[in-house]
Amino acid sequence: MFLSNIDQHVNMNMRTLYFFTWNPDFSAELAVERLKGAVIESLGPFSFLAGRLKWNADLQRLEIDCSDPVGVGFVVAKSECALEEIGDLTYPHPAFEQLVALDMKRGDDKILMIIQVTTFRCGSFSMGITQNHVTMDGISLKIYLQNLAAWAANKPLTLTPCHDRHLLAARSPPRTIPLHGNSFRPRKLIDLSDQPNPLAVMVFKLSALDIAKLKHKIMKSYESNEDTKEGSKHIVSQFNVITALVWKCKALINSTLSSTQNQDRVSKLHYAVNIRNRLHPLLPQSYIGNALCYAYGTPSTFERLKSCSLREVVEWVAEGSMRITDEYVRRVIDSYKNGDSEKGLYGECVVTNWCNIGLERVEYPWGRPKYYCPLDYRRKDSVVMFPSMQHEVGSLNGTDNRGVNLFVTQSGSEEMSMFERHFNELLREYDTVVTSCRL
Repeated sequence: MFLSNIDQHVNMNMRTLYFFTWNPDFSAELAVERLKGAVIESLGPFSFLAGRLKWNADLQRLEIDCSDPVGVGFVVAKSECALEEIGDLTYPHPAFEQLVALDMKRGDDKILMIIQVTTFRCGSFSMGITQNHVTMDGISLKIYLQNLAAWAANKPLTLTPCHDRHLLAARSPPRTIPLHGNSFRPRKLIDLSDQPNPLAVMVFKLSALDIAKLKHKIMKSYESNEDTKEGSKHIVSQFNVITALVWKCKALINSTLSSTQNQDRVSKLHYAVNIRNRLHPLLPQSYIGNALCYAYGTPSTFERLKSCSLREVVEWVAEGSMRITDEYVRRVIDSYKNGDSEKGLYGECVVTNWCNIGLERVEYPWGRPKYYCPLDYRRKDSVVMFPSMQHEVGSLNGTDNRGVNLFVTQSGSEEMSMFERHFNELLREYDTVVTSCRL
């Protein structure tokens, strides 16, 4: 199976964990059997998941060998705990690692996906998925899970997957230009034992009301210019505002830690953008693979980031997404083929946004997940944004809204304390106080 140049750059594991509460109509044991049957059925339309990753020496690229499949892993485990004894699921504990299978080997072959179902004493259960990122991005995973839920309910395929990854093949001949620092570097999994200082992880919980206050106050600064105000509505988005907060805090930390002569050093932030609706023609909505490109916020110096308003940083973040056009994406893909790499700019962090994927909205026969989260958040200078599973009825004009949980990783407790202080100081300027917890 052909893997696009984007797929080539994400040869690493991606893990997600889902908790389901007890359902009187579906025992955990019945759910396990239904899931196992659904996974078996999935290996028709999603047969490549049973293949193995292989290096093609002639073409000098990775591909999936589907001719001699090694299968998909399916693990059943049992816990003597009840779900409520685990505590607040919003703060993922390192012990959650036990709920996701880690062994991706079968003999000399690397399995591309393992699903672990763990039953709890109370009748609840969890489903942990470990997959190689080359197989699917988050949106593709949602399509897979929607079909898995349908098969578990004895229903037909909900959406026929599109496996034509040649849609994202490099052009021949490739056409490249310098992309001013945008790249899709592989982000390797970090072995915490090798870190000189243990990584510190903290979760910041922003309610829907907190986010609304931030957006409202930034929007008010546009009111003097009606034309600018109208065009700013898509700029002052939830993602852009929260990402701007993170970037400004990261820059403030590095400014403090850096020497005076480094204040003019360029700072930059990266984040992934879904390109399915950015290309011409559009990619099929059922495209399975990795259809994303990394955008970068408009680079600025530490000194400038310290002194500028949050509104300005929001605009710099928004400009990154605006650059992602069809031609831009094609040139990025072409540059991967040529082995081009970014030089000269320092990235403060990579922000990954899980809020709009919808993995928590997949409807299984036993109901939607009570809670879900990604587990690969313990990486240096990474920030993961994912939706709160708690609905806040009446918090915004009587509507039903949810907040955002923010996983922030820093190099040690001292840097984390600095981030927390700067984050809270910025929020107090907007009459907002967040709940946070160290992991």
